[in-house]
Amino acid sequence: SFKYWKNKLDEAMGALVRSKGFCEKCGNKYERLEWSHVIGRANKTLRWDVLNALCLCSRDHRWWWHEEPLEASKWFQEKFPERYDYLMVAKNVLVERTEEDYKDLLEAIKNKDFDKLIVPKDVLDNLL
Repeated sequence: SFKYWKNKLDEAMGALVRSKGFCEKCGNKYERLEWSHVIGRANKTLRWDVLNALCLCSRDHRWWWHEEPLEASKWFQEKFPERYDYLMVAKNVLVERTEEDYKDLLEAIKNKDFDKLIVPKDVLDNLL
């Protein structure tokens, strides 16, 4: 079921993002690190996309990213312009996934196969 795969994938992706080892906003290595989504995690196409993931300390995730979304968006756009452009297109893609797709995603996360953790370029090209 989707709930089973969502939980498995979230656990693995959260660990992968936190393994970065520091907050991408402030550089803090000592506060609890969290997986933050640029485009909200309700977007199932981008939920486990590495270009939609940020490693933030709990303070920046909760009190900056969620409380100051306009400031956070501007920061992200300036710091990661290529990722921002990609996400502005990819957020409009709907990828229908099968159980086999979820298994493949989990393997890609575990193997750090980042090419398999983004929306394929040919899919995006069809939107442009």
